[in-house]
Amino acid sequence: MANRSPVDFREVAAALHGAVIGAHHLDLSAGRLEFSVKTTKDDAQSVTLIFAGITILNYRGGGTGASAAEIAVIGLERLGSGEPWRLYVEMRNAAELELTCRDIHFGDIQVAGVGRSYRR
Repeated sequence: MANRSPVDFREVAAALHGAVIGAHHLDLSAGRLEFSVKTTKDDAQSVTLIFAGITILNYRGGGTGASAAEIAVIGLERLGSGEPWRLYVEMRNAAELELTCRDIHFGDIQVAGVGRSYRR
């Protein structure tokens, strides 16, 4: 990862609300999940979102057919410095993803901050 200033988690949650998750890769042995996320409706901007050091991962499938899922609800929080990140995502097709992890990268930028951001 490049050495750049961290991005605030509230900015990440705002950018992801309504975004479309395309390709994804889960490496269980490394505790790592990567998403390719299109953050604009016209597909002009996409970013890789990386969750590292995953300790909890829950997924509940939703509707059928779609290979990409639009994010309808997102919750992202870290309750204190050094605490794990918690992510909740509900897709428009009713699929849900919850995870707890050590680090999040938005593209090549580390996500930072403490608090909660929830967007519906």
